Amino acid sequence: MSQERLYTIKELSEIVGISKQAIYKALNQKDNQLNKYLTIIDNQKMIRESALSEVYGIKEEQPNDKPVEQPEVNKFNDRLLELLQSQIELYKTQLEQKDKQIEQLQKLLENEQKLRLENSPKLLEVMQGVEDPQQEQATIVPEQKQPEEKKPAAGVKSKSLFGWFKRK
Repeated sequence: MSQERLYTIKELSEIVGISKQAIYKALNQKDNQLNKYLTIIDNQKMIRESALSEVYGIKEEQPNDKPVEQPEVNKFNDRLLELLQSQIELYKTQLEQKDKQIEQLQKLLENEQKLRLENSPKLLEVMQGVEDPQQEQATIVPEQKQPEEKKPAAGVKSKSLFGWFKRK
């Protein structure tokens, strides 16, 4: 008999896909066939590799250097990559449009500033009062009369909010 690999209970439970408690429960039964493959090393229960195929029907592990490809995952990743690339292209075109808009707004702002500079001497004249005398007369507004305050008639008591304090 060649040197057979030994698995701990934890390793066996991960390979087989059942809990450690289920394996221990099976080992505690007297007539279970898993007991044939049990060996104790340094107070640790170990199960021989042949138990995988004979008890659980799992083929013994063979080293495999080639990774197993998952076509569904690869298809999903390819689709995701395509989607992300299309989004990047969309964002690039949007960014180019925004750059053009910013450039147009800059030109409009420069034009507005030039117009303001051209009109600023005229605005200064208006603000300092160096206007034409005809325009100055047209802007004079006649004074308005202020309404006179109403005084209560003699002998009439005023009704105010706190008037009842003043009463005797």
